[in-house]
Amino acid sequence: MLSNKHRYTIYRLFKFLLSVPLTLLAPFFPKKPYIVLTSALNKVFEDNSQALFEALYTDARFKDHVYFVLNDRKKRAQLNQIYPGKFISNTSWKNIKLILSAQYWCASSLELPAPGLFNRHWRTVYHLGHGMPFKKAGLAERKVSWYKKLYYKLHFSNISYTWCPIQSLRDEVAETYGVKTARVKVLPQPKTATIATPLPVAEPELNNKEFRHVLYAPTWRPYADVLLFPFPDQDLQTLDKKLQELNTYIWIRCHPRFSEIKGNDFSKYTHIKEFSVNSYSCINYYLSYFDALITDYSSLYYEFLNLERPIFFFDYDFEKYNQIVGVIDQYSDLKVIPSITSQKMFMAQLYKLKKAEINIEPFANLAKEWNYPIELKEINNLLLDELFPSIAQRENA
Repeated sequence: MLSNKHRYTIYRLFKFLLSVPLTLLAPFFPKKPYIVLTSALNKVFEDNSQALFEALYTDARFKDHVYFVLNDRKKRAQLNQIYPGKFISNTSWKNIKLILSAQYWCASSLELPAPGLFNRHWRTVYHLGHGMPFKKAGLAERKVSWYKKLYYKLHFSNISYTWCPIQSLRDEVAETYGVKTARVKVLPQPKTATIATPLPVAEPELNNKEFRHVLYAPTWRPYADVLLFPFPDQDLQTLDKKLQELNTYIWIRCHPRFSEIKGNDFSKYTHIKEFSVNSYSCINYYLSYFDALITDYSSLYYEFLNLERPIFFFDYDFEKYNQIVGVIDQYSDLKVIPSITSQKMFMAQLYKLKKAEINIEPFANLAKEWNYPIELKEINNLLLDELFPSIAQRENA
């Protein structure tokens, strides 16, 4: 059984075996005004790649120029019902020719639309990422193996630019990916724009404004499974009763890549529920449903700041996490409320949330300091004009 840390290593190494022939072919394809996107493992439609694709598809200037690589046949067929002809695989020669002739590639994970090396010399390649650094990641982690260093070196030989939302994080992002700071643009994330356009949810409780809703979204650990409600005085039955009294629901959502909630049966509780990754893949579309966030080292922190609402920390294993993975130097500055270390302390904060007694001004100040200074509804226009100028200018002419 592979650990969390190496779950996808074999798949990615196999993909790199295909890099050499496609790298040799890439320079000989005349570039056309196509934009080709993909997401994790070429198997999902999510995160920044999903958000950017949807922004491109709904803009008349770009709609005829955009494609998305998705190798899951069932998902591809479903999405082509919504976006006819826009979802392709990279497993046929016809599609490979289209992908290699594209002027722009975009990827939110460590997979490209097609395997290759040095692609930034033949086209513009954007690494969208899937979150801003709150913890150490990539090459900035405390311990980095030689093969991980080699993998990142080869992968980022393809990347023209990655980015982050504020100037002060550029060096952190550059260290994470092993690139020069000049290759880190200061721009908002595509998925941040989706906070302004919430999608409907099926759960009737979430649609009831008389209730308070708290999103519990811990990140994954490379050394162990996540401990949920990690309190020495944990008593979930008592907590559930308190939640009923406060008309408050807690919605658990673990990391999308490691989302199983192991060893916990929450079905017996009425006010502790799962907000399923399978049902709601892109969390930003749903953030506005929640009155507060519980997290630890997740980059979702930055996204939720945009709402200027309370954020609680269940960082029960901080010492170990910081030793093995690491957090950014400003971690403690981003915690307005001290770490919650007991159920009693947590219930006190829930009472304050119900009574609107939590001071949100510090969260509002952090939102201005740690996010790109732009209205959410203006993000897409900025990104499309900045990232794809040749197509934008051509269509505007």
